[in-house]
Formats: sequence, structure tokens, C-alpha cells
Amino acid sequence: GANAYTSTTFVNKVTLTEGASDVLSTGGVTVVGGTFTLNGNSDSVGAISLTAGIAASGAGTLTTTGTLTTVANANTTSLVTGTLAVPAAATMSVADGLVEDDVVVSAVVTSASTSLAKRGTGLLVHAGSNTYTGSTLDTAGTIK
Repeated sequence: GANAYTSTTFVNKVTLTEGASDVLSTGGVTVVGGTFTLNGNSDSVGAISLTAGIAASGAGTLTTTGTLTTVANANTTSLVTGTLAVPAAATMSVADGLVEDDVVVSAVVTSASTSLAKRGTGLLVHAGSNTYTGSTLDTAGTIK
């Protein structure tokens, strides 16, 4: 069954692989130099923070109920792959590091969202097919 754990899960320079769906409950996920993979399962988590990290759902869906944030990094681009479901009026906050592409979202971004706001001065690359139907607002930095 679902886990009652609601604190933030930290993935620091390791790979955390989920073996079933819905194991983290509502807590956030912070990935620093590591990989958080659903291994084809699906899970709904709070905010997601990536510092030179990878969030991968495989065939499953990673749902965030909070903001997707990337922290500036000098050497490594953060990645989001698979399928990412975001809340209505979703926000992606992208800090500007020394790498060209601060975060690459090759995941299919899904939502019932009426808007997706990109904040921060970093470069967000949308490389996947997005199925949300709302507007995209870039308040600083670049989306490509």
C-alpha cells in the first residue's frame, strides 16, 4: 500500500529506484548528483529539486504537486525523462549555472493546467511532446 512517509526524500550521488507505485507519498524529492527513477512505476510527490540530478519515470508517471526547481550547477545539466504530470498553474524554477542547458525536460509534460510558468534566469529545454493545453509564460531566462 501507499507509504505514510511525508518528509523530503534526499538522493545524494546515488540512484534511488522505486520497486512499486506510490511509495513516497506526498513528500518532496531532492536529487543532488544522483538519479531518482520510478522504474516504470508511478508516484505522486511534493516539490522536486534537482542539482545535476535526474528524475526518470520510465513507462510510469512522476506527478509533482509542487514546483520543479533546478539549482545552478557548473558541470552537469539536470534531466527529467519519461512522463511528468504537473499541477494546475505549474511552476518550473530554473537557476542559471555554467552549463549551457540548465535543465532538459525530455519528459512528456501533462496537466489539466491552464498555465505553466518558467521562473529563474536559467535555460530550460523542452525536448518532449507536451500534452498540457494551457499557456507557457517565461518570466526570465530562456525556454528552447
